[in-house]
Parts: sequence; structure tokens; C-alpha cells
Amino acid sequence: MSQLKKLEHIQLTINSLSFGKGAGVGRHQGFVVFVAKTCPGDVVLCEITLVKKNFAEARLLEIITPGKNRRTPPCPVAFECGGCQWQQVSYERQLAEKQSLLLRTFSPLVSDPSKIAQIVASPKEFGYRNRIQVHFKNGQLGFLKQTSETLIPIEYCAIAEKVINDELPNVLKHDYKNSKKIEIRTNMSQEVTITEVSLDDVGDRFSQVNSHVNEILLNHILSWAPKTAKVACDLFSGNGNLTFPLAKLLKNTKFHAVELGEHSHQIAQQQAQNQNLTNIDFHNQSVESFLSKNFELKPDFIILDPPRAGLSTKAMTNLKRFSTPNLIYMSCDPMTLKRDLTELVKNGEYHIEKIQPFDMFPQTFHVEVLVALKKGDETAR
Repeated sequence: MSQLKKLEHIQLTINSLSFGKGAGVGRHQGFVVFVAKTCPGDVVLCEITLVKKNFAEARLLEIITPGKNRRTPPCPVAFECGGCQWQQVSYERQLAEKQSLLLRTFSPLVSDPSKIAQIVASPKEFGYRNRIQVHFKNGQLGFLKQTSETLIPIEYCAIAEKVINDELPNVLKHDYKNSKKIEIRTNMSQEVTITEVSLDDVGDRFSQVNSHVNEILLNHILSWAPKTAKVACDLFSGNGNLTFPLAKLLKNTKFHAVELGEHSHQIAQQQAQNQNLTNIDFHNQSVESFLSKNFELKPDFIILDPPRAGLSTKAMTNLKRFSTPNLIYMSCDPMTLKRDLTELVKNGEYHIEKIQPFDMFPQTFHVEVLVALKKGDETAR
């Protein structure tokens, strides 16, 4: 039990970064303390704001000695807006920290640590986002301050693509007085669209924000997919980000795309029609419902791209009952991914062939992870 007290001031050396909130991690007399806005190697003065049984949180007061990987964030609101946590950390160190965190998280689940591949860096560490959602209030555009409803006005977003930033001044020319949130997005042709976002709008929630890394990720999936598959399922298929490239490559494979969101389902159906893809059946239902009724499909492989919460207990139970030879699991939350992988490899039901991380979200603690699993106990092969 720590002797730290709330509001106490302590000096701390930051040793690493963390998932969850992206805060720096240091130890005070062996007790873990999380401090946001820091960089590994920093020696800081901080004020304790929260004390729990196994850790404490603190507010940064002063950088006494900056770490060698610390830099000045290029964005003037980097420490106020809730979008980025690591702009103060060199990109090389961001990648190293993510790799280290992933090794610690997944090494217990693999037979050989070399199965956890080196993280794929984003070709662009800034200016990579193909869409942003900005809040509109009292004639100003901005992002919300971390853990509050306070608007932080912006003139540009350092991680958004240039065409999006070029469009920001034009947004104010429109009448959005009845809107709370506006989405600005671009496509591969650099065309920009601006839409008002309602609270229940879930369309496009599964499309990737980093087109450059998404293309690399898709190439990995295409290389992993069994080329002789007769039947395959894409669970949580969204707008078809993964389904369409696979259906084009594997023309003799019958795909079942499962998506609960009505809007995403409709977009995917229309896109398939536009692209003349006839080897896809679309299912507008929950993954739980689909997996409980379609055992006769006997897919050769299943792709899963669930939301951050991962698989529900019901979905996991029925997925294992499918006994599919090959699984490809894509996740943006290492903690829920670890939970689900632990369940899949339990009792040798599956084993992990490879884990490939991608830095889909530079300047943040978020990371995309792709996992290939095969049916059966690896040691029994």
C-alpha cells in the first residue's frame, strides 16, 4: 500500500507510456504513478490527484529535465484537445513504446515471441486522418477539452489531411446553428464532404481513418486469406472495407458479410452492386444472431473486426462451435483482444500463427492489431 497522499507533490522519472489513457508511467518508492503529457526519460514534478490500491494518477506541474525523445508538439492545442496524447514524444519512440506494450500483452499467448511482428509505421505521422468530427458552438469550430464539454477552438488539426484543414474556414460559412457536431471527410480522390452528425448516426463507424495504413493492412489480410476457400464470413463487416478487396481477389469464394448497422449495411449493398460483386451475401443482423443460426455454412475462414468491446460471451461461444479452420481477428483495443485471444487458445482450441500491429493512429496510444489463428493445438501438430 502506497503512502502517497492526494495533492502531494513528488519528483518522478517517467520510464514508459501506457495504453488506456496514454499517460507516462513512473514509480515512486516502487508504486506506479501515471502522469499525462510526459515522455519516457522525463524527470518531472507532479501533484497526486488520485490514489488507488495499486496505482496513483498525478498532474504534471513541471518538466525538471526533459527526456531525449521529448519534443515540442506542433499543434498549439495538443495538451488541451482530447484527440492526441503523444505529440510530445518522438515518432520513433512512440513506435518503440507500442511495440513494447504489445510484446508484454501478447507474449504469454504465443509459443514464440517472434510471432509478434514489428509494428508497421504510418507513412505519415501527421496529416493522415481522412476524416474528423468537429463541434460547432457559438460560431466557433473545435474539439472538446479532455473529460469536459468545453470547446477548444481550432484553426487546423495537425493529424488531419491537408484538404480537410483547407476546408475548415469554409465550414463557418454554412448555417450549422442546429448542429452539435460536423464531420469533414475526404476520399482517395481528395474530394471533401461535410455532413451534420446526429447522436444516433453510426454509419461508416468501421471505415478506417488512415487510408495509407489501411492499404498496407488490407494487403496483409489478402496475403493471409486461404486462396482455396469456398466459403468465408466477414463479421462486423461495416461498409465492406475488408469484404470487397477479398471478394475481388477470391472470386470463387462465397462471402457472408454480417453487419447490424442499417446504414452501413445499405452502403455495402449498394457498393457491391456498383462494383458488380456477386459473390457476397449481406446479412443485416447481429453477429450473435448470425452465429447462432448458420452452422451449416462451414466457412473455411472467418474475419472478425469487432468494436472496442470485443466479442460478447454469446458470440464467442458460437464462434468456437463453428470450429472454423482459420480466423483473422482485427482489433483496435489490445486489452479486449487479449481477453478474446485467451479464450480462443484455451484448451488448445486455436493457436496463434502471427500477430501484426499497425500504427493506424500516430500521436495517440491507439494501435490496430491483426491476428491469424488456426484451429487446434500447435504442440499437437
